[in-house]
Amino acid sequence: MKKLNLLAVLLLTAFIASCSNSPKQLLIGKWKPTGKTANDSDAPVQMEFTKDKIKMGMGGMVMEMNYKWAGDDQIEMELMGQKMTAQIKVDKKTLTMTVEGEAETFERAK
Repeated sequence: MKKLNLLAVLLLTAFIASCSNSPKQLLIGKWKPTGKTANDSDAPVQMEFTKDKIKMGMGGMVMEMNYKWAGDDQIEMELMGQKMTAQIKVDKKTLTMTVEGEAETFERAK
């Protein structure tokens, strides 16, 4: 009986751990910058991530690009034939993207 109880606890723990939010899940949604963008522009750059696309809005202009995961903490993006890689650090409230050495931090938009 003790072995059965221990097995049940282990299975429940494994299930709960598998339900935790992965970076792929956490990235989905709308993000707004916490400060100025890397080019020191005052124009707000808002981003929305779906499972395979990024929509970026700046001023009245909206751009859309495809992306795919290239590991646990990197995405590969393509815009108008140009490919880029971004390092991703994300939690429930904050996203930090580093592209070509320039890091930008975003907070989840409400």
